[in-house]
Amino acid sequence: LDARVGGRYRVEMRHSGGNIHVVTGVYREVAPPARLVMTWAWEGQEALGHTVVTVELTPLGSGTRLVLVHERFPSEAARAEHEKGWTGCLKQLGPFVTNTR
Repeated sequence: LDARVGGRYRVEMRHSGGNIHVVTGVYREVAPPARLVMTWAWEGQEALGHTVVTVELTPLGSGTRLVLVHERFPSEAARAEHEKGWTGCLKQLGPFVTNTR
């Protein structure tokens, strides 16, 4: 990770079945602690092109509201697959960010 505007990132996702998926991109906006915008491209799947992910964090009571927008998909099918992936990831986020005090 090179979390600055123009910096690049590369993430490997390893599934229990042994599959490895790699996503890369470039940071377009880095505004801690509220906003992150980056391109998103799967290695080896050039037909999916470069999409854009925006993450916004805002205070909400004693917690934080997270809004994630992923856009510019080449097809409805690609959008639907990413929706499933993001939904699964975000469901697992709770235990890592829950205040246990």
